[in-house]
Amino acid sequence: MIAIVNGFKSERDPDRVNYVNFAKEVNNIFTVRELEYDPTKKVEAYQVCPVLDPEDVLTPEEEVKVDTCLKRIGDIVKKKKLHIKPMFQAKVCLILSKKDRICLSQDS
Repeated sequence: MIAIVNGFKSERDPDRVNYVNFAKEVNNIFTVRELEYDPTKKVEAYQVCPVLDPEDVLTPEEEVKVDTCLKRIGDIVKKKKLHIKPMFQAKVCLILSKKDRICLSQDS
């Protein structure tokens, strides 16, 4: 997540992410821009930009700590019956006016 934030920082405001560039990069994974105008164009396979260092792996002790942490979070979510799915759902909201609001989400 930090790599995404650092990679797409806004030039005008460093506390914000340049969403337009981020969305373009995500769309490049699935298709080529303006493919509808040239449907016979040969699409090359997306080349993954290595963000993570393959040598940067967790030690067994760190893996145990991460596993313990995730289990604690899972227990808290179960005990308090927290609904955390909305935090991970992709939503796009278009505000047309103060009264009208359209939200598009990808529900599973």
